[in-house]
Amino acid sequence: MKEAMIENLKKKLMDDVDMPYVMLNDAFALFNKKWLEAQKSSPLDRKNMDELITEALDESIPDKAESAPAGAIPPSREKK
Repeated sequence: MKEAMIENLKKKLMDDVDMPYVMLNDAFALFNKKWLEAQKSSPLDRKNMDELITEALDESIPDKAESAPAGAIPPSREKK
């Protein structure tokens, strides 16, 4: 199952991401947030870390149907 999830992530990354560095930066920020929350209850083992990483990547890679129009600024990159 984990291998299927990773293959799906690779396909989404290659097909649906125009700016991979931006997406990876967003995924890293999401992972850090999830990791901090998870650490509050107990230390994480390697399996838990792998699950958090794949979950953060999956949430950060937009589906082509859901992605914004070309040239749009992702919400995480908008100036406030």
